[in-house]
Amino acid sequence: QNIQKSGSIKRNKDKISVWLNPMDPKRRQNFTLAHEIGHFINNIEMSNFEFVDTPKEIYKSEENQDLEANKFAFELLMPKNEVFRIGEEILKKKETKEIPIDQFLELMANRFEVSKQVMFIRLKSLKII
Repeated sequence: QNIQKSGSIKRNKDKISVWLNPMDPKRRQNFTLAHEIGHFINNIEMSNFEFVDTPKEIYKSEENQDLEANKFAFELLMPKNEVFRIGEEILKKKETKEIPIDQFLELMANRFEVSKQVMFIRLKSLKII
């Protein structure tokens, strides 16, 4: 079964290569790149490694390596303080201070240039939704 890859990172001593699927939307590529950088940062002491990620591995994996790479990506692209600040800013623009969750997700995803799926996961991890 051929599962489409989202991205990969490979290190062989002093050579590092990162690949992103050019067919993925730009916002998915943003998160995938941050995720791959997370693999690098979390394994910096290793001189050789390779991680190949599919959408399932990036978004739904329970593997510690992927969870740690996701944590890094979330904080890099959507820092906690900025998520709260921009969320409050969006709500202040609404007179009722209430907004449908789908609309809020879209506005937040647009501000951070990530997919709605990634924004949903981030907001849930911060217990905002």
